[in-house]
Amino acid sequence: MTASRFTANPKTRPFLAAGCMLSFLAACFWISRGWWWPPPGSPLLTLAASNGFGAASLRGVVRIESKIQPRSMAINFYSRRGGPAVAPRTTAPASELENVVVYLEGNLQSAKVAPLHRRAAADPTIRQVNETFIPQVLAIQAGDTVRFPNGDPFFHNVFSLSGARSFDLGRYPKNQVRSVKFNRPGIVKIFCHIHSHMNAVIRVFDHPYFCKADANGAFSMPPLPAGTYTLVAWHERLKPQKKTIRLQPGENSPVDFVL
Repeated sequence: MTASRFTANPKTRPFLAAGCMLSFLAACFWISRGWWWPPPGSPLLTLAASNGFGAASLRGVVRIESKIQPRSMAINFYSRRGGPAVAPRTTAPASELENVVVYLEGNLQSAKVAPLHRRAAADPTIRQVNETFIPQVLAIQAGDTVRFPNGDPFFHNVFSLSGARSFDLGRYPKNQVRSVKFNRPGIVKIFCHIHSHMNAVIRVFDHPYFCKADANGAFSMPPLPAGTYTLVAWHERLKPQKKTIRLQPGENSPVDFVL
């Protein structure tokens, strides 16, 4: 008994091949124009984006053209054990541009914009060096744990009274590390009880669509589903700037900000 199989008429094969090619090209054109693409958050879009198809890329540059007020400073009269009181030492960031956070605004969960992935936390850390928190601005995702190592040869104390996360790590010496987990989104301002001039800010987000600018102001957002969003460039001491952006599947969109 032999297995039967379908064989096309040799005379019709060229027409079938041409029809298949035209259908394929028409489908590609239809999708590329966005006429068929489902709305953000649809199960089909989420499945396609999670497999790397149709995700949009977002990058840009931030410039600062306004005068930035210096951080409040206070003379530290804390007398270290065995030594006289000294004035605080500060380590300025390489650029205030590095303190700019760029993020998508709005309740993305209610908008059903499912993340393509959870942002990989590369051991977020704020070091204490030369009586300075480094970095001065940290952006993390809710659920991340931040480490606070003491790199100075004397005691530090890290605390916050912020509504999004209040804590007090107490006093601890050089080379000790204490950690805090941040579960709620919001702005968390941290200080040191011993050195009143020390301060930093942690921005906690409930989605992975955020990033920090580098020393040149360049930023790059994690891949995200196509759609319309509000993009915000934020600096602690400047007025935030917002832009409405519309991303198409597979698009690499440049966006520039001036603060």
